[in-house]
Amino acid sequence: MQRRIKDSFEKQGLMKTLNAELVSIEKGVVKISIDFSEGLSQQYGFFHAGVATSIVDSACGYAALTMLPEDMEVLSVEFKINSDDSLLITFYMICLEF
Repeated sequence: MQRRIKDSFEKQGLMKTLNAELVSIEKGVVKISIDFSEGLSQQYGFFHAGVATSIVDSACGYAALTMLPEDMEVLSVEFKINSDDSLLITFYMICLEF
């Protein structure tokens, strides 16, 4: 499963554009990191939420994939992130069988 996720991650153009790094893969947990740069900020100088949600989308999708049989794939259909004092992520996925 690790090789499958690493190969998939390397094919993602957006992750390359963001210079994101696949840090670790464990059953149910995938960590992706990204360094802050001005080019990834919004008008107030903070990390742009679009960048953060892109990382969350990939990490959650790969984490879900680690829980599935080899002949299945995942596809994000909806997710919501509330950004306040506590980060709340609601994530719905579709599992696809090949």
